[in-house]
Amino acid sequence: MKRNLLPTVLGGLLGLVVILDAFVKQATIQTISKTAMSWIVTVAGFAMMLGAINMIMIHSKRIQTKTKDYDESVVLLLSLTTMIFTGIFLGSTSKLFRFLFDNVQLPISATLFSTMVFWIASAAYRTFRAKNVTALVVLSATFLTILGNAPLMEALNPSLPAIAQWMMGPPTAGAQRAVLMCGAIGSIALGLRVLLGIERGHMSAAGSE
Repeated sequence: MKRNLLPTVLGGLLGLVVILDAFVKQATIQTISKTAMSWIVTVAGFAMMLGAINMIMIHSKRIQTKTKDYDESVVLLLSLTTMIFTGIFLGSTSKLFRFLFDNVQLPISATLFSTMVFWIASAAYRTFRAKNVTALVVLSATFLTILGNAPLMEALNPSLPAIAQWMMGPPTAGAQRAVLMCGAIGSIALGLRVLLGIERGHMSAAGSE
């Protein structure tokens, strides 16, 4: 616990200064806050570097021991080193870097996101089984919204688009605001726990002891 005391105190004080900067217009507080915010870029850069080093160490070990699917680790390390060295020595605006980004990384990202459709469909199927009143309400609202946005249903029943539009308005907006407020309250509570040093799990496993 003692070794985590200094990071906890330092993080709490800087976090408090950044929060005060939003409410108190004082030159010293503003200067410290801007300096602390500029440190975030440097810290984030070191964090990304440590993450890359950790990834290289883990996958290098998998390749050395030839564990299951170690060929995927080979592809990952080749891709990682190629993008890093291309960006460092040729620049992010070079033709090779743009070619790799536009023709390799972007299609792969689009493919990964497209597979989420199947997971969403599977989750919707499990969720929308009307086992109780709540599930029945959700299923009915979803069904009416889908029908209201279908051109064929609009031609058969002109009132469906109006119903779907209303359901996408006040009920959906109210639910979204409730979720956002709950998330904001949770974020404030977690932030206070971190600033006060109650929550130390983000620093190390030993910090929770």
